[in-house]
Amino acid sequence: MKKTLFSLMVLICLAFELSPKSALAYYNRGIAWGSKGNYDQAISNYTKAIELNPKYALAYYNRGNIWLDRSDYNQAISDYTKAIELNPKYALAYNNRGIAWRNKGNHDQAISDYTKAIELNPKYALAYYNRGNIWLSRGDHNQAISDYTRAIELNSEDAPAYYNRGIAWRSKGNFDRACLDWKKACVLGFCEGLNLAIEKGRCM
Repeated sequence: MKKTLFSLMVLICLAFELSPKSALAYYNRGIAWGSKGNYDQAISNYTKAIELNPKYALAYYNRGNIWLDRSDYNQAISDYTKAIELNPKYALAYNNRGIAWRNKGNHDQAISDYTKAIELNPKYALAYYNRGNIWLSRGDHNQAISDYTRAIELNSEDAPAYYNRGIAWRSKGNFDRACLDWKKACVLGFCEGLNLAIEKGRCM
């Protein structure tokens, strides 16, 4: 893996030398730095790509992802918003802006963004899962179950969706269905819910 990243950096640097004013070259170098964990360099290169091409939606989106990872939610929202302005059908940007809004505690905005992401891509399992998490935190268990169920239909290997749907079923008093979901989550490698339920005698 390290050798592959090193080779990628070499190729990108060579391309950069040939095209020092290319927004794409800066963008690709930003990806490479990000892959190496050097986020300051990644941000610097994405910023330069944006300076050279102010309509570079992907560069705004990727820079937003780094701000999101760094918990700088205001910066992340700003970059995702710009990416959406440039590409109104950018479902990924809506989903990730929803995550930033959620982490700031603005659940209404988050639901709005997740819902828009789903409208743009009805098969976006992660957006259903993320929206389900907000319904769950609000105590709207029926809505949560609906979203988790759709996420599972789209991605049957989504262990966290099974686990969280189990929590919603438990909150509704349906331990049989909760146990079924936790057992499935455990089969997929996420056994926290099942183990705890077994300790409390809720699941056999």
